Amino acid sequence: SSHREVFVSGGDLRELQALLTHDDHHRGAAKVTARGMQISHIETCPLPVVAAVQGATFGGGCELLLMCDLIVMERRASMHFVHGKMGLTPAWGGSTRLLERVGAGNAAHALLCAAKIGAPRAYAMGLAQHLSEAGDGLRDAHAIAHDMAALGRDTIVMLKRSLLAAKLARRGDSLARESAVFADAWATGHIRQAVAAFFED
Repeated sequence: SSHREVFVSGGDLRELQALLTHDDHHRGAAKVTARGMQISHIETCPLPVVAAVQGATFGGGCELLLMCDLIVMERRASMHFVHGKMGLTPAWGGSTRLLERVGAGNAAHALLCAAKIGAPRAYAMGLAQHLSEAGDGLRDAHAIAHDMAALGRDTIVMLKRSLLAAKLARRGDSLARESAVFADAWATGHIRQAVAAFFED
């Protein structure tokens, strides 16, 4: 990100506000989850994707990070699973991917407490794979990419295919179930109140 303090801010609240004007709750929820399908190509990219995180990441931004193969976080960086504060559940597979990375207990704490997870904690729990000093994240991510490249492109592509195949086999229909829960959360109307309160402030 070009902003030192924020890496990804998550969903566009003005866009969400526009979607909430539709009478059809299913249509609005479907548009949000469709965005997740678009960015899920990060996860299925033939080559590994390494994220270098230098600032705070919020909501849907955390879900985007979870689609990456490896996450490098600078010490000042953080992940904020704020979905619950908006009256929502993850829309882009965040519950599934978070649980895959850190286990049920850590995933529950992150989501049910709308927790802020600092970089040292993220590294300790396996959410991030490398902890960098301030300003070194991109350099360290490049070093990791260089190590992978030394194995050769064909080998790396096959290794990623193998890892992804195992992950998807274990995942089953979890993403579809998660999208259905998001649609139910969207229909409650809590998101309307949260977005309205945000713009009133």
